[in-house]
Amino acid sequence: MMENRALAFVFFCGFISICGITIPGLSGSFILILLGNYELLLVDAVNSFFDLIANIFKNENYPIDNELIKILIIFFLGSVVGLIILSKFLSFVLKKYPIHLNHLIIGFVLGTLPIVWPWNKVEAGEELPTMFNNFYGLIFILASFIIIILLNNNVEKKNIRSNWEEH
Repeated sequence: MMENRALAFVFFCGFISICGITIPGLSGSFILILLGNYELLLVDAVNSFFDLIANIFKNENYPIDNELIKILIIFFLGSVVGLIILSKFLSFVLKKYPIHLNHLIIGFVLGTLPIVWPWNKVEAGEELPTMFNNFYGLIFILASFIIIILLNNNVEKKNIRSNWEEH
């Protein structure tokens, strides 16, 4: 799969991948692999940035790809905007719906286990999974979310019954 260098998509990649830092159970790197831009953003662009730093501070003469520096800056801006918006959104959801947020996070953690577990290794020469050919992660996340909701509803019903019987 060819990476997408469109600046709007790079901004979106930064915006979405920051979820991996903020929400447990999600990996920002894995999200970038699914989007097909991991190598562009976290290998090529970061290496170009390090070459730029080496040229400035160590007086080296590495070739710099200015387009990759621009891509890294747009990715960084997308990450900052995503972090601000996501943290405000999670704060709102935590205040308004704390149990549902716990369900969602537990669903993410349980749902992503089958994907990131060690038996799912990519062999040499295989194509990395993308969001187009790895649909199972979403199914596991949704199934885990539903299971957690059902389990929590049973616990709440038992707590209500025991509180009712005490009075």
